[in-house]
Amino acid sequence: MTGAAPVLKVDCATMGSTPEDQDVLRPILSQARVLSLLSDTSEGAVTVLLDNLSEMPSEAQAELRRFLDELEAERSEGAPRLRVVGLSRQPLLDAVAERRFRDDLYYLLAGARISLPPLRAREQPEVLAQVLATKLAGRRIDLSAEAAALIRAHPFPGNLRELRTALECALMTAAGDCLTPVDLHPTSIARDAALTAAPAAQVPRLSYDEATMIRDALTSSRWNVSEAARRLGVSRATINRKIKLHGLTRPS
Repeated sequence: MTGAAPVLKVDCATMGSTPEDQDVLRPILSQARVLSLLSDTSEGAVTVLLDNLSEMPSEAQAELRRFLDELEAERSEGAPRLRVVGLSRQPLLDAVAERRFRDDLYYLLAGARISLPPLRAREQPEVLAQVLATKLAGRRIDLSAEAAALIRAHPFPGNLRELRTALECALMTAAGDCLTPVDLHPTSIARDAALTAAPAAQVPRLSYDEATMIRDALTSSRWNVSEAARRLGVSRATINRKIKLHGLTRPS
C-alpha cells in the first residue's frame, strides 16, 4: 500500500443501546487490524477515530475494551502500528463519574489527552474565523471590525461546526474579500445577535449606522449596486440615493 495511512471513523452517537452495536463496531475494528498488517509502517499508524466517544453505548464499549486488550498483546509481539483516537464534546471523566463510560476503558484510551477550549472560551475567535474563511474560500478573506465583533459576542453553542457552517453560508453570497455583517446576516451569528441582547460588557460598542451598512453591502458585492440592493432588500434607486447622501465613493 502507498500513501498516507488510512483513518477509519466511527460516530458513536449514531449507535443504539443494543447488542447489535457490537456488529457495527466489530467489522471496523477488524478492518483496521488487517490494514495495519498490510500497511508500510513508514506511512504512519492506521487510525480508528471514535467521534462522540462519551456517547458510545455500553455494549460497544465492551467490544472496544476486548479489541484494545488484543491490540496490547499484538504490540508486545511487534505487530504493525494501529492507534485508537477518541473525540468527546464533554470531558470523558465526567461520563465516567456519571457511570456512562467504563473507567477501565477510559484509562486504556487516556494515554495522551489534548483539551481544546470551545470557541466561547477563546479570547479572539475572529482570528480562527479569518483563517478558516480563507481556507474555505481558497483566497485571502478578511473580516470587517463589525463582523469580528459579532463573532466575538456569539456564544457558539455549535462550536467549530457552527462557525464553519456560518462562514460557508456567508461566502456563498459574498463577492468581495472582506466579510461584513451583511454577509453574516443569514447565519446564526447575526440572527442570534438580533434575537438575544447579551450583557453590555460582552458586546463591543461599535457604530454600525446606515452609511456603514451601505458601504459594507457594496464592498461585499464588489460595488455591484444591484446585488447590494438585493442583499439589503431595497431598490437600486434607494442604494444610489444613499450613496450620494453619505458621500460614498468606489475605491480605486
